[in-house]
Amino acid sequence: MKKKQKQDTVIRDTVEISSKSEAEVNAERGTDENQQQNDGINISIQDGDEIEALREELKASENELEKEREQRLRLYAEYNNYRRRTQEQFRVLTELAGESIIVKLLPVMDDFQRFFEQLKDKTDIESFAQGIHLVQKKLEDVVSSEGVQPIDSVGQEFDAEIHEAIAQVNDPSKPGGSILIEVLKGYRLGGKIIRHPKVVVNMQAESQNTDETENE
Repeated sequence: MKKKQKQDTVIRDTVEISSKSEAEVNAERGTDENQQQNDGINISIQDGDEIEALREELKASENELEKEREQRLRLYAEYNNYRRRTQEQFRVLTELAGESIIVKLLPVMDDFQRFFEQLKDKTDIESFAQGIHLVQKKLEDVVSSEGVQPIDSVGQEFDAEIHEAIAQVNDPSKPGGSILIEVLKGYRLGGKIIRHPKVVVNMQAESQNTDETENE
């Protein structure tokens, strides 16, 4: 009887120890699972914060791009407006410049008209020449008032940058390379040549050099 009681006590103690160990194991297992869950929650929170930060950064970039796009469109519109204003101003200035010259030429045309009306009753060549000269002088004054100046060529040394040679002659009495005849007068507007004078050039000096070379 005592032996059996002793065995029961041992079995009960073993069961208690086994039960206690299982409880402890379950408790530890529950602690590990809770830790893993907490770690997962922390990771999810961190990922969420990073995603939110990326969204804010993307939104800021989109806003910046929109501002730059609006600025480019505004600059393009301002450039188009400036170009239209410039073209309009140039057109107006051109018209005014042409109008100014025409207004100055009208009195010259009036003089020609009066001159030819009076010429019908006159046969005096000298009066005719004087009338033509006066009209010519008036026309020259109009052109000069616009900044146009004639280029003096006769007696000057030929310059290919200024003159246009249309013929060559030999005149021993004149310096070689000098301009003997002005066929068509040239003009400058400001510092720019608007028409090159057409001239006849004396090549006598060059011919002399050729003769001297042949004699040697």
